[in-house]
Amino acid sequence: MGTWVGWERAIEHDPWLVDHVNANALAPASPAIGRWIGDHPDWVHAIIDPDHAYTPDEIATKALQDAPAPGEPADDAHMAVHLAAIQRQYLIQIAVRDLIGHAAMPAVGHQLADLAQGLIQATLTWLDNPGGLAVIGMGKLGGRELNYISDVDVVFVHDGNAQAADLTAKRVLQILGGHTPLGAVYEMDAGLRPEGRNGPLTRPLESWQHYWKRWAKTWEAQAFLKARHVAGNTEIGEALIAAGVSMVWPAQLGTDRLSEIRQMKTQVEHSPPVQRDGDAQLKLAPGGLRDIEFTVQLLQLIHGTVTPSLRVPGTLEALDALAREGLVSTEDATKAMYSYQALRTVEHRLQLYAGRRTHTVPMDDQTRGSIAYACGFRSDMTATALTHFDQHLARVRREARAMYHHLFLMPLLDVVADYSLEDALAAVGKLNSRAVVDRLHVLGFSNPKSAVKNLNALFKIRGRLARPLRLVAPLLLNALATTGDPDAGLGALRTLIETSGQHPVVQQIITDNPPAATMLVTALGQSPRIGPHLQHQPELLTLLEYPDQVAKVHTANDFAKQTAHFKDRPLDAQLINGIRRLFLRQRLRIMLRSLTNGAEVCDTNAELSDLADALMDLAVALVCPPNVRLGIIALGRWGARELAFGSDLDAMIIYDGDAEAAAQAVERLLRLNEGFIDQEGTFKLDLDLRPGGRSGAITLTSHGTIQWLHEWAEPWQLQALTLARPAAGDLHLAQATIDGWADLVFPRDVPEQTVMAIRTMKARVEAERGQTGLQVDRRLGQFSQSHLFTRSVRLGVSPAPQQSFSNGATLRHDTGLGSGLSLKTAPGGLSDVEWCTQLAAIRYGASNPELRVPSTLGRLVAMRDASIMQDVDYVFARDGWIWLSRIRNALWLMQVSDTNTLPRTPATLAHLAAVLQEHDVEGGQAVTERTDRARRRIRKVFDTVFWS
Repeated sequence: MGTWVGWERAIEHDPWLVDHVNANALAPASPAIGRWIGDHPDWVHAIIDPDHAYTPDEIATKALQDAPAPGEPADDAHMAVHLAAIQRQYLIQIAVRDLIGHAAMPAVGHQLADLAQGLIQATLTWLDNPGGLAVIGMGKLGGRELNYISDVDVVFVHDGNAQAADLTAKRVLQILGGHTPLGAVYEMDAGLRPEGRNGPLTRPLESWQHYWKRWAKTWEAQAFLKARHVAGNTEIGEALIAAGVSMVWPAQLGTDRLSEIRQMKTQVEHSPPVQRDGDAQLKLAPGGLRDIEFTVQLLQLIHGTVTPSLRVPGTLEALDALAREGLVSTEDATKAMYSYQALRTVEHRLQLYAGRRTHTVPMDDQTRGSIAYACGFRSDMTATALTHFDQHLARVRREARAMYHHLFLMPLLDVVADYSLEDALAAVGKLNSRAVVDRLHVLGFSNPKSAVKNLNALFKIRGRLARPLRLVAPLLLNALATTGDPDAGLGALRTLIETSGQHPVVQQIITDNPPAATMLVTALGQSPRIGPHLQHQPELLTLLEYPDQVAKVHTANDFAKQTAHFKDRPLDAQLINGIRRLFLRQRLRIMLRSLTNGAEVCDTNAELSDLADALMDLAVALVCPPNVRLGIIALGRWGARELAFGSDLDAMIIYDGDAEAAAQAVERLLRLNEGFIDQEGTFKLDLDLRPGGRSGAITLTSHGTIQWLHEWAEPWQLQALTLARPAAGDLHLAQATIDGWADLVFPRDVPEQTVMAIRTMKARVEAERGQTGLQVDRRLGQFSQSHLFTRSVRLGVSPAPQQSFSNGATLRHDTGLGSGLSLKTAPGGLSDVEWCTQLAAIRYGASNPELRVPSTLGRLVAMRDASIMQDVDYVFARDGWIWLSRIRNALWLMQVSDTNTLPRTPATLAHLAAVLQEHDVEGGQAVTERTDRARRRIRKVFDTVFWS
């Protein structure tokens, strides 16, 4: 009897309580109820027979049986006392059912809400309800999840005399919420009405609708989620609930309202009760009930527009509906339900014990021990009941918080909140097959039926990806619609998910990172090269999680830092694979930036060149013995730091030291290079430009190289050396070699025959490789028109006038630069600009050091500054070269077999336009026109500068 605190007087009246099983369950859990029964011994009957759970109607009928006769408002106090006594007796009965295990937590909340609803009904009936008042339950009353000691949120709507309705509403609040000797029946709160406590207590339906249309706040929509008609005029009450649908679930929630809800939750976590009680605050603190309630309500608001089954007021009901609709995983829903019920059970025990509204777990061990016992925890050999309780509560709160972070803060919600109604329907599978096909057709899918097949395959994926894949699908489809080949992109996504969907990075991106998922499908739709990369190495997807790193142009130092840790490792297959992964990862990063960020081609080419420098420098460090120095001289596009995607590495290798050891080191270098390059040979060392070409030695001394060049070099070989640059290995050795041949490459007096030879070679290249309108008459040293030129005249294209030069050569050039001509070697191609700059470097480099810098664009600037070309020619040459370089890179990314020719087919041109971000309704017409214009301008510059 000593443990039955508060029950002393009750036992004096009824000693048999000590032996009654129901009293033994109730007494330790609620001293407050013991005091109630001690003060009102006739209430003891509520302990004896708790088997029946009463409906609101039954409770209302019971409350009206012995109620005082209705009268004037002054007589309402008698009704309030009567209802307070009824409420306490039914609450005792519910508590007994709870504690002896006849009612689980959800049922307890339902019965407590039914008790409040029955008493509200009884009150309105007793008042005869003049004014046609309807009472709408809000909050926990509306959700049928009321606490033992809880405020009761209500709002009113009427369909009758406004003055009578207002008076009735006031009397309801006074009867149920006013003071009595027993205390208030309930703490009534009507503050959730329009304009809050400053607004009218009751409004007609039209006034509610007008307010919602003009003034409703986000929190009001959230609060109305739990609205439920509980008493009074059923017709007008249900009409208000129905009218609230458009306010609570508009066609689009929007990220602004989403942010508002999240901000409200943050404010709750910093509210005074949390500041005062910290983690002891069971309701508002992180890991508390509000984590679960806010999460569920947010998901209801976002998805409820197109999923009516979610429009339920109860938290557990809503969680069940979310799981059934596949919008929350079964695992997440189960954990949330368990956490919610566990926290509510503790909350109920706190309130039963204290007999007042509280959400704070007591700090003193004795009181908390009583709560633990009431919650069913018992001491055992491992720990005390209090320890078990504390550990259990901490674990439940951790799970509630984890669920909150996973679902409430899910980035995918920001995307879904902004979906159009059609996209929202698609996200939850509410569009029929015909509507899906039509939607895909509008988005630009050329084969919607195949796209539907791919979508269905994706939606059949099981596991963690099942729900987010469906939700993110509209976002991904909209992103694919902006790419060059949406159908191929969707197919690539399906393949990636089917092959690598279990990889943690894939799951992370799809479920938690919409921007990364958007970048992924954009890249897949733009380039068929991306998918195979990721299928074989899905860990490369981590790149997408760091968009700043993708957008950043890495420098040579950045790459050097990434390769440094390889230099001290033994050269074996594992190391080669590591270098290969580094190469593919960095190239993929550069590809992604080109496809999704509109990277400048100059930055892309320079970055690829710097990556090649770092890899070759690493390779030299790995293969070079101590008695040998190797220096790699980059040539061609590598030397100019203008490497394109898919380029090989033109180079020359210089050594100093033991010749045999150097030759063996270079052989190891070439094998290492073969080991980490891709299947297409990208970044493969090409030593064909070395002295002697393919028949020459692959390793040369600096002195031997310079001597050979003085004795045997032809003008074209010297021209190639204008792009020489120390790139890897011993840079001092490489630079010394370049300095040694500088006077030969950039002579002070350039022989006329050298200039003539270079010009002749340019014409030969055009004739043999460019499908041009030019042929070379070597015997006469003249250029004559071919059938292509004749055809251009026949088509009405006027050729430029014949030009004569001091060496006796003549030139007519073809201005009909169609898409079938080489972007590189045909008239108006890249080589026109490059040969102009290289010839200028040879002719004027001795007196103008800026022209020696191995860079096409850099030399164009130097030529302009030295008045070798006019400003307008500089602009034409620069912009044209950049544009054609962009096209070649884009064609490689598109996996077009011939990257040197502008495509002819409309579909390929449209894809190219998308990759170049040159969107045009004509499907690539803008690209064709811009290319033709660029080539005409380049050729004009070439005719002016190259032959001057």
